[in-house]
Amino acid sequence: MKQVAQDNDIQSYLLSAIGFEGRLLFLKGEFRLAERQLREAVSKLGDVRYGNVAVPFLGRLAEVLAADDRPEEAVLVSAESLDRIRATEALWQLPDALRIHGTTLLSLEGIKSEAAERHFREAIAISQYQGALGHELKATESLAEMLRHQGRIGEASARLDDALGKFAEGFGTTPYRRAKALLDEMGGSGAHG
Repeated sequence: MKQVAQDNDIQSYLLSAIGFEGRLLFLKGEFRLAERQLREAVSKLGDVRYGNVAVPFLGRLAEVLAADDRPEEAVLVSAESLDRIRATEALWQLPDALRIHGTTLLSLEGIKSEAAERHFREAIAISQYQGALGHELKATESLAEMLRHQGRIGEASARLDDALGKFAEGFGTTPYRRAKALLDEMGGSGAHG
């Protein structure tokens, strides 16, 4: 994608490729390189023409910072992402941004963070309203993980079971398999997929 963007002078695609490369580096556990790529993408996409394109990469940068044990920075970046989404009314991005902000708050405040729980629950509610099953599942998994660590296994299992039960396909996807594994680990119904 990067080469095609360079060959055709499609700047937003080129810069997005840098951001996606940063996301892949994060998934491989290469936090410093991921941070560098994501910061470059956000910085260069930050002008008015590409503002909405930059916002998801802000969220990904927040995830990197949280995983790299820099929770204060992570919360600031995820809050900026939320603010930009609301300001530009890019509401299709709101559930994931709320989930990410909840995750960064969790990394800062610990497992009993009421603010993190509120953000996860809001992400779930908005995902349900939008019919965004993927976002709903990811937010539900985040909430269930938090509840499990608090010893609220029954509620965590019920939430995951409900979210997984809404799927008619996509059983082989990583988010589905990860949520299903968490449910199985907690002794959930296991009737899905």
